[in-house]
Parts: sequence; C-alpha cells; structure tokens
Amino acid sequence: MDDRKNVIEIKNNLKKVVEFKDKELIKRSEWGEVNFESYEFTFERLWNTVDHLLTLPLEYLSDNVLKNSSSKLLEIENHLQSIDDFKLIGTNNPESQRNNLGNTLNSKVDEFNSIIAIWIPFLAYQKGDVSENISNLKKAISQAEKEMKGAQKAANEKLIEIEKISTKARETAATAGAAVFTNEFSNEASEQLDEAHSWLWTTGVLALLTALFAIAGLVLSFTEYIPENIWQFISAKITLFILLFTATVWSGKIFRALKHQAAINKHRSLGLKTFQAFSNAASDEHTKNAVLLETTRSIFSSTFTGFVDSKQPGNDSDIRIIELLNSVTKSDSN
Repeated sequence: MDDRKNVIEIKNNLKKVVEFKDKELIKRSEWGEVNFESYEFTFERLWNTVDHLLTLPLEYLSDNVLKNSSSKLLEIENHLQSIDDFKLIGTNNPESQRNNLGNTLNSKVDEFNSIIAIWIPFLAYQKGDVSENISNLKKAISQAEKEMKGAQKAANEKLIEIEKISTKARETAATAGAAVFTNEFSNEASEQLDEAHSWLWTTGVLALLTALFAIAGLVLSFTEYIPENIWQFISAKITLFILLFTATVWSGKIFRALKHQAAINKHRSLGLKTFQAFSNAASDEHTKNAVLLETTRSIFSSTFTGFVDSKQPGNDSDIRIIELLNSVTKSDSN
C-alpha cells in the first residue's frame, strides 16, 4: 500500500469520526443523569484535532505514522458507535457501563494524539500558514510602526491644541465665574438696601412714638392730675419709655448693619467688575495674578463703611489672605 492510499484512508477515517459530531454523544434525554458530561473535554479534544487534520497536507507524513494514526482513528470510530448505541434499558449497572465507555474513549484519544499531535506544527508549516503568518506579521508590524509615528505626530499636535483650548476654557470659566459672583454681590446689595429702607421707616416710627410719649408725659406733668398710686404710674411710664427707646435704638442698629452689608457687597461687585476689565486687558499671567491678588485683597479684607464700627484693613487676617493667595499662585505657575 503506497503513501497516497494511506492518505486517502486516514482522511476517510477522519471524515467518519467527524460525522459523530452531529450526534448527541454527550447528553440525551433518554439517558437522564447517566450521561457523558464529565467526558465533554475528551470529545472537544478529539473534534479539535480531527478538524485541524482535515485542513493539513497529510501527504507529508510517513507511511508508518499514517497507518498507526488511521488504525487509532478506526478504533475511535468503532468506540464512538458504541457510545451512540448506549442505552439505559436492558443494561446492568448503566453508570459503570457509562464510565467504562468514557474512560476507554479518553485513552484512545490520548493514544491517537500521542501519534499525530507532534506532527501538527510540521504540517501547518508545510501548508504555508506559519511562513505566511510570519510575513503578514512583519508587514503588520511595519505598518503599525508607520501608523504609530503618524498617530504620535497627530497626538502631539492635538495635545498642543488641547492645551490652548484648556487655557482658553480656564480663562472663560474664570471670567464666567467672576460675572456670576458679580451679579450675586450686586443682587445681594440691592436686597439688603431695600430691607435697610424698611428698617429705616420702622426706626422713624418708633422714634416718633418715643418722642410723642415723652411729650405726653411732659404735658401731664404740668396738669393737676395726680393718680392714687403715683409711684406705680411713674414706673409704668418709665418702663414704657425705655421699651420704646430700646426698640428705636435696636431698629437703628439693624438699619446701620444692613446699610453696612449693602455697601460691602456693592464694593465687592465693583471689585469683580474691575478685575474682569483688567484681566481682559492684561497680556501676561503675572499681570493677571497681580490683579487677582489685589482684587481679592480688596474684596475679602475688612472694609470701613462708616455705618458700623469695623476693624481697619491691613490687619493680620488680611495679610494671611494675601500670603495664602501668593502661595497658591506660585504653585500654579510651577
């Protein structure tokens, strides 16, 4: 028997074994729990090897290898038929029979692979897949290097563009944030000013009542009206006068406090508007940082408005604010 017939024989046996793939050899409904699921990996090893061999040039194998492999395939084919014919009904101890069939299949697959598996890389190389894959891989690597260089160049250009966009976005965000807080301070100043006017009317009314009460008491002192309990009458008048006077003073303090807060918020709003104007006009970061520091000092330092007693600007707290902003600016520049 020549090599060509050996090749035809082994290919025929391979095809016969492959035909069992379409049959349910692992699990069937009539088998129930007595199935071959525990041997599923053995079936997969067999199918993978057989499928691969059908695509390879088996004519490069020696006559001895072809004969031994074909013989083992014939044994596997017959054993697969035995598994296909396995039935529970009429079988004594079906689990033991199942185990014998599965173990025997595993042994026969191992024997077949021990003969043919070592030749698969050689056959794959003869088929040209390896050399072709190596050539394709070299081409792919060369192409990838070219694409990587182009991508790196494009990435550098995009990075520069992103940095410009990021810088512009930060400047826009800072301007937008300053505009938002400018409106917040301005609105707060308007609300506090309106509330201060309400308290000014309240103070005026209380002051008028206090004055009328004092005048009424003075007028009564010139009359001949003498109450039965004069001390109780005098103490009641004094108490009512003190209450009216205290309410008047308290309302006046609230008015002054609201006017003070309105003036400060107005001052902050104007400071932020000044910052936006100088920041947009500045051409370098150092100038913008200097404007930001001075604006921050002006906004958050103590401001003397004249409405209430306040500590003068330039104290230790203000100095700490400036030092903190200086450290933040230096860290950002680094």
